[in-house]
Amino acid sequence: MVASVPARLARRMTRMAAVAPFDLPLELPLFDVRMLWHPRTDHSPAHEWLRALMVECAREA
Repeated sequence: MVASVPARLARRMTRMAAVAPFDLPLELPLFDVRMLWHPRTDHSPAHEWLRALMVECAREA
């Protein structure tokens, strides 16, 4: 299997499975990661919790 993933994720994957990370032979542009949701879920406690959890996980990565 071949996958192109961010370096931080690749490093984590090597601790969880028998994978071998390699650098790509080309430069890729940087990208932003964003969250989008329907406005009706702006004040949903469950959705607020999930968004906060995702932000926390992204900061730790």
